[in-house]
Amino acid sequence: MKIGIIGVRGHTNYVVNALGQLPDATIAGACDGDCGDDLSGFLARLDELEQATTVYDEYATLLAEEELDVVCIAGPFERTSEYILAAAATGARILTEKPVANNYEDLRALAAAIRAPAQVTPMMALRFAPAFYTAWAAVKGGAVGDIRLIHAQKSYRMGERPTFFHARETSTGLIPWVGSHAFDWIWWFTGSQARRVYASHSQVGNYGHGDLEASAACHVLLDNGIQATVNLDFLRPATARSHGDDRLRVVGTDGIVEVRDDVAYLMNADKDGELELLDPPPIFPAMLLGGAMEGAVPTFRDAVQVTALALAARESADRRMPLEVPII
Repeated sequence: MKIGIIGVRGHTNYVVNALGQLPDATIAGACDGDCGDDLSGFLARLDELEQATTVYDEYATLLAEEELDVVCIAGPFERTSEYILAAAATGARILTEKPVANNYEDLRALAAAIRAPAQVTPMMALRFAPAFYTAWAAVKGGAVGDIRLIHAQKSYRMGERPTFFHARETSTGLIPWVGSHAFDWIWWFTGSQARRVYASHSQVGNYGHGDLEASAACHVLLDNGIQATVNLDFLRPATARSHGDDRLRVVGTDGIVEVRDDVAYLMNADKDGELELLDPPPIFPAMLLGGAMEGAVPTFRDAVQVTALALAARESADRRMPLEVPII
């Protein structure tokens, strides 16, 4: 299996860390996405794994000269849709950062161009964190009945982030970059179309990171009257025991599932306590398993739904008003 890497701003580790589980996989070529980023850290990691690769100056040359089976797209984020279109034209399977577009025009063009059998998997890797995967399996098994409410939280340390995070044009902003995971949980658990969103965000407390928002809150109305709320922040203290604090609460007509501190809990007529955690594969091996992981591996359709909601929520926060979520 020959893998190509476009960009190293995002989660290339999803591929690199899985190489040991895929003995026939090699990084055939890599490039920085035509932006002048330093690849030395990425290449040093490949050296540790005794993986040699060819470095290309331009992504178009990489795609033209290597017969790739998989392309991993990880930045610059404002050009993600461009890279997806180019990679899809080669017939390679694609693992890509999210959101898959930074504006509606690019998202609509992408949605119109990508058709089966093209496989585009967004990096919604938190689906494969054992607690979230276990919670999803329980809900899909009917443990909570019909979903009525969902609340998602993503709280991170700010730390010292690279300069591309300082501008909306290159970071996409807090709501699309971080909120995509929370919106994906909502879509994944319910399968219900988001119809309306009202969001707010603030740059207060961003520790000099330009126009990057430090906090945000979103209220989303889904089909069938399902209500979802999301809170996002980069305000987790540097002294916190972990970089992130991801939480989820799913309330149904017959029970409640919660995820917190990497544990899944269920409360219904039959149980009130922790669920035994399932052990799903990481996202990159999972995307290669096909039907064996159907329903768990995020699809291109999922990416479009999540991105449309993320862009609508960001615009709602900018305009300080509720907005309809476009159907794309």
